[in-house]
Amino acid sequence: EGYRSRFDHADEHMEPGYYSVILKDYKVRAELTTTNRAGIHRYTFPASDQSYLILDLQHGYGGGEGPVTSAELRQTAPDTLAGGHITSAWGKDRHAYFTMQVSKKPERIVFYKDDAETPAPAAGADLTGKNLKAVLYFKTQANEVIHVKTGISGVSAENAQKNLTAEVPAWDFDKARRAAKLAWRRQLSKI
Repeated sequence: EGYRSRFDHADEHMEPGYYSVILKDYKVRAELTTTNRAGIHRYTFPASDQSYLILDLQHGYGGGEGPVTSAELRQTAPDTLAGGHITSAWGKDRHAYFTMQVSKKPERIVFYKDDAETPAPAAGADLTGKNLKAVLYFKTQANEVIHVKTGISGVSAENAQKNLTAEVPAWDFDKARRAAKLAWRRQLSKI
């Protein structure tokens, strides 16, 4: 049910500030690295007219009906989504905001509310609800890389954008990975 992929632990690699895995069902290599308030993903796709990324603001940590009590989502540029949600997963009524930018303009973005396709929000407006998603569709060539940069904030999506601009100004995944590893080593040297 839902969207997921099989993977093999033998295909995983993890170290401080870096994680990678091959999503077997889609033949996509997913790599993740981070800064203090931002992250950058690197997805390597096979050739396809239907490659996609899913942004899910419904699910998170916690059980039951899900911890998200409300969410907002908007498109701020052809390659950028922003919004946030309120959750009680590990803190009652905790706000988490984001701004997410992709390195390649999607062919199209489809928005969902309560698992039904819905029109894109008007320019400057938010799609609101408890169960929001967006699917970004791409046409990809064999071994094509698409990066995703995401900034986070507990204050606003605008502050998340500022964090993203400050901490991941370029599409340099390897530089961010090296910086994360160096930050980890610095922390270890203090112990």
